[in-house]
Amino acid sequence: MTVPRGFGFRSVIDRLLEAREVRTPRVSFEIGDLLTIERLVGAGLGVAILPGQFASVSGTVGIPLTAKDRQRVIGLT
Repeated sequence: MTVPRGFGFRSVIDRLLEAREVRTPRVSFEIGDLLTIERLVGAGLGVAILPGQFASVSGTVGIPLTAKDRQRVIGLT
């Protein structure tokens, strides 16, 4: 499960996987709401890579992912 292509978070994940030459994951479901994705994972319907603030919301277990030369910048307006 993931957000559709074109979403900022999806673009970051796609670039990270490509940079590490990781095979593109098979995506079976796309939805634009990260909290809904987390809840679907919590219901046992799949796995997802999500921003840290969504981990463990509905009983899921978050595993931190790191990349030494990558970062995500978040702006506040």
